[in-house]
Amino acid sequence: MSIKKKIGHYWFYYKWYFLAVLFVAVILTDYVWGKVDSREADGQVAFVTADYISEETKDRVSSFLGETWKDANGDGAVQIAVCQYRYNGDTQSAVNVNEFMASAVQLSADLKERNSVLYFTDCPELLLDADKGLRELGRWDEIPALTGLHVEEFENLFVLGWSTGN
Repeated sequence: MSIKKKIGHYWFYYKWYFLAVLFVAVILTDYVWGKVDSREADGQVAFVTADYISEETKDRVSSFLGETWKDANGDGAVQIAVCQYRYNGDTQSAVNVNEFMASAVQLSADLKERNSVLYFTDCPELLLDADKGLRELGRWDEIPALTGLHVEEFENLFVLGWSTGN
């Protein structure tokens, strides 16, 4: 039997096994590559507002804060994660109830785990009531470290951070 016939024979009987193994190998390679290639953020900040924040604005905030942040994980680059929780505590104003509740749950988990270092919010009393470890640092436009980042839509936001005693 020639080599071509042997390959044809194996392909005829085992092609589905071969394709299944190939599919699993591609999935595993993608998963492993994603884990190896991903970088963990050096810090996280959160916007807790009633309105959406554009991705462009989030990127600007991330890069601006990255210039002053320290490289916490030692990977040579400073990456700041910016999360948005579209939540103001008023269920009557919710346009999409599912989105509103999802934001409430995610924000609750963020506060419990203290994932975010800073919270930029238009409803500071909501967060201060939710966790006594938070304290108000001031308004966005009153904090010297943020004055270089001029974003008109955030000038009325308050900045909250964790108390050092907790």
